[in-house]
Amino acid sequence: MSYDASEQGLVNEVFKALLASATGDGGKKRAAGLKPPWWRDPAHEAAIFSHLNKWKRGETVDPDSGAHTLVHFAWRALAIAYQETYGKVDPAPNYMRRLLGIPEVLDSVRVDVGDGLRPAVHRPSTPGDPDHLVDIFVGSRTGRGR
Repeated sequence: MSYDASEQGLVNEVFKALLASATGDGGKKRAAGLKPPWWRDPAHEAAIFSHLNKWKRGETVDPDSGAHTLVHFAWRALAIAYQETYGKVDPAPNYMRRLLGIPEVLDSVRVDVGDGLRPAVHRPSTPGDPDHLVDIFVGSRTGRGR
């Protein structure tokens, strides 16, 4: 049997659908103010152990979402991976940049103005802004402040 590279795409689509089943439930709770935004939520680790314990006790279906208990476990693990990789910051302003491999925009950056480092005033760019993809870049000590 030979390896079929299309399997990777299929796996990603199946896992994406599984994760979506848990994401909707959490989104409803966050919209109702019952949970903080997922990218800032400090409870992911405790929830991982809760979901694992439920699974070990034989509970395989989450009563709120209908998703498998281990899908919630995986969702929380990915949320921790996001927080540890990018910090507890809202991914929305930089989402398309990450997808396109463009350096992220900071809300502010310190720039060398000749007599030392000072904060540069910056407003995050928005779609439709002519400078949307050209702004202050992560890792840069210089940039165009606004």
